[in-house]
Amino acid sequence: TSTAPLPAISFSWHRLTLINGWKPAPGSLSFGHPSYAISGGVVYLRGALHQPVPGNPQFAILPSSARPAHLLDIIILTAFASSGALVIDPNGHMEAAGANATTFTSLAAVSFPRSS
Repeated sequence: TSTAPLPAISFSWHRLTLINGWKPAPGSLSFGHPSYAISGGVVYLRGALHQPVPGNPQFAILPSSARPAHLLDIIILTAFASSGALVIDPNGHMEAAGANATTFTSLAAVSFPRSS
């Protein structure tokens, strides 16, 4: 027997307001503006960013509806195919850490349950 395919999930993406000199990643590839969406109690991230003049690692603050219940420390891709860390506090503060994070930080494929 065959089953009908499940319908695609629709996301409503919201741009993150970047702070402390962080900007969407430049380049010929379309990484997209750093954004978040919420579906089924899960927060999804996308896009990439950089900080032309290195400084404060905090790049955005998630709205209360998209915050995790606990501190998150997630391994992410940064410049030169190296790993970095995305740190998200329950207060919504988002930071990019790692030797190459200011050159390029990807938020692609990051998801987490939101605080209920």
